[in-house]
Amino acid sequence: GTTPSFTFQISVNALACDAPIIRSVLDRSINPNTANSASATLAVEGCSTFTLQVSNAAGATANPTYGVVFSDDGFSWSYPTGATITVPPSTTQTLVVTGVCARFARAQIISAGTGAVHNFAVLRAQSR
Repeated sequence: GTTPSFTFQISVNALACDAPIIRSVLDRSINPNTANSASATLAVEGCSTFTLQVSNAAGATANPTYGVVFSDDGFSWSYPTGATITVPPSTTQTLVVTGVCARFARAQIISAGTGAVHNFAVLRAQSR
């Protein structure tokens, strides 16, 4: 007849799901006995939660203070209040910083230790 009819149907099912942005850097070269020694710079645009995990070996007579420092231009660095952590010998410490909007981040020695031995530092940045 003249009535239109369908002989097949196409269905498209789509799921709108934004995957979180996750960036990380593992650094074994930071010198915990030198102020301002820093990890590699991490591009973190779009991230707002930062986790720094630091492990030091035995031997320190003065504990180093690590921090997460941020920059919008890659040259001028600063750290927000509460973005530092003192790491005693033979421990692994974790610091979480939230609510920061920056283009770059890195781990940095804020206050040098004495006789400290650095195992590793892992800096992670996540969008949610």
